Amino acid sequence: MNQKISALEVQFENVKKILQVLADKSDDMAEQQLLALVRESQYFVLDARKLWAGTISSQNMEEQMSIVAPVVAEGFEIQIASNKVIINMPILLPKRKPLQMNCYLDALEMFLQIYRQKLPRFRNATVIFHHFYAPDFPERDIRDHDNHETRAVLNVLERFLLESDSAVFCTNVQQTQRGTETMTRVIILQGQIDLEAIL
Repeated sequence: MNQKISALEVQFENVKKILQVLADKSDDMAEQQLLALVRESQYFVLDARKLWAGTISSQNMEEQMSIVAPVVAEGFEIQIASNKVIINMPILLPKRKPLQMNCYLDALEMFLQIYRQKLPRFRNATVIFHHFYAPDFPERDIRDHDNHETRAVLNVLERFLLESDSAVFCTNVQQTQRGTETMTRVIILQGQIDLEAIL
């Protein structure tokens, strides 16, 4: 815990520097530079909230999740088309721990609720969970696929995008690779993968 707090203190100092840059030079900066700085500050808030969420008692969980979930959802992004939906999240899928999982699922549901009227609904679908790990992420800490809580995430996706998450109608795929940052991309495609055609 002390190690995590020390890491957050370092991040906090970086955020203060970012805020100073934004205050002094925002008029001269390109939109993408500003966005990069803002996102960097959001990651600090997200890490701090996750650490805090791990310390609260289970009796206070429901009350505290209502505070944590909106902050987690701030980093989510979505692309919507008639035949696919792509959701980018600046964190990995939750592990099978109630506290972490509830925070994540509440955030995902809150985020999708914003776009509810624009989302397509698929009878048959392929859901791809694409796990990205930053170049400096320790290889020993890269998770096996069965350590990602996909089942509960699918339940949330079903409420907004799928007529059913039954295996009869929905095919699930997971892939892990290195990327520029640690994040998760969930791709919901219309139609199920035809394995016979691939083979």
